[in-house]
Amino acid sequence: MLLIDMDGVLADFNGQVNLEMARNGFVPIIYDEMTDFHIEESFRRIRGDEAALRTRQLVVQSGWFRSLYPITGAIKWLNYLRSRYDVQICSAPLSHNPTCEAEKREWLEHYFDKELALNAIITKDKHTVDGAFLIDDKASIIPFLEAKDIIPIWDHIVFSHPWNRNSLGHRMRLNSWRDLPQIEAEIVKGISRYKARQQVWL
Repeated sequence: MLLIDMDGVLADFNGQVNLEMARNGFVPIIYDEMTDFHIEESFRRIRGDEAALRTRQLVVQSGWFRSLYPITGAIKWLNYLRSRYDVQICSAPLSHNPTCEAEKREWLEHYFDKELALNAIITKDKHTVDGAFLIDDKASIIPFLEAKDIIPIWDHIVFSHPWNRNSLGHRMRLNSWRDLPQIEAEIVKGISRYKARQQVWL
């Protein structure tokens, strides 16, 4: 099983923030300046508190997650992965956006299909999810209190962005979707190890 994050991996969350900030009269920040995982903090550091507040207001609005554009190559390569492997979406909800989960599923159904949308796992704690790999742009996935003693089964593939480029200790990275073929052999080996473990546990 391959687990795939959404925001920053499939959906261009930060790119949409930049577009909307420009429409709201704020100067966007360039991609390489987005060195904080939460783009609100990058805007605070570069454009000030008013800009940071506006980013927060944008992302909690109804319709936000439904409006995101796909990241370049995401649709093509996710469809490729689904044609060859078991794939499941594993994404964290945004706590202050009450329509987040529903809109994430709508987004998946719009760009892919209902099956992927219905089977998506929307959880704050990805440590509890079973899989061979998790492709995620968050470099440090810290478990919440209820899962603090759980060690994840999956290996972490970091989807590269400026906000995770300086993180250490990651064996595998995906610099962009077009680079997927460069790591696919490692993915195949990892899935084989995962399946072997599953057989031992049965």
